[in-house]
Amino acid sequence: MIEKGRISNIQAAMLAITSLTIIGHLILLTVVIEQSRQDAWLAAIGGAILGLIGIMALVKLSQHFPGLTLIEILFQHFAWPGKIIGVLYLVYFFLMASLGVRLFAEAYKLILDETPMWALVTIILLLTVYIVYLGLETMGRLNQIMLIVLVVVAVSVVFLTMGENKDYTNLLPIMGDGMLPVTIGSLSVMAWFGEFVIMGMILPYVQNPQKLGKTGIGVASVTLIFFSARLLVLLLYLGLNRQPQWHSRRLQKSGISKRGRLLTGLMRLPLFFGRLGS
Repeated sequence: MIEKGRISNIQAAMLAITSLTIIGHLILLTVVIEQSRQDAWLAAIGGAILGLIGIMALVKLSQHFPGLTLIEILFQHFAWPGKIIGVLYLVYFFLMASLGVRLFAEAYKLILDETPMWALVTIILLLTVYIVYLGLETMGRLNQIMLIVLVVVAVSVVFLTMGENKDYTNLLPIMGDGMLPVTIGSLSVMAWFGEFVIMGMILPYVQNPQKLGKTGIGVASVTLIFFSARLLVLLLYLGLNRQPQWHSRRLQKSGISKRGRLLTGLMRLPLFFGRLGS
């Protein structure tokens, strides 16, 4: 990535929102619904609040050491424990990238079922290398366009389905199984927000570092709205009986479900290492 590039706070926020939303909608929806059932929307709110704590900790760390990436901060200012955590973070980044490529390839395979997997993986890697070569500014501007298009499409779908029958009893009883399912779902959502740690590699290239706190709050709020809206749509229209069967069947067919659970587990690592670093 070209280190001379600079992006605005809005572009950084939109990059984080795109990254979190795509992984969340691809993997986390089914996981949270299976864990928290009709209270999945409560788990989303609780997990977002907990995840915001981690986001703000990363923002404060970046502001305290301006101009340094997360890895540079760990290697230069935290002695040998920081070096160990830094190496673990690098391994984490590699695993997340590898699993992410595989997950997206398998998602495309559901549509392009006659296309070999190696071809899909190759295309994804080539596009990734090309956008990295173009630099951070190009990535930020391209993502601005893509995210706006995705939001317009999503809002249009919501408005087109507003007249359909919704069953609000699918959300009842609230906390009928107690706090445990909500807590477990909240931890999964919190782990999902832990993926924001990847943004620690580009925060030094944001134009207004002093406003990163507001940026982090905005990322958490918008991501929560997107995720909760999708959760509510699935619960209201499909319910607990139809939605998991429809969604899980497709995921299990492609292998996404198994790898998605591994990805959810990996996303909890930044929270653990972050506490060690603090």
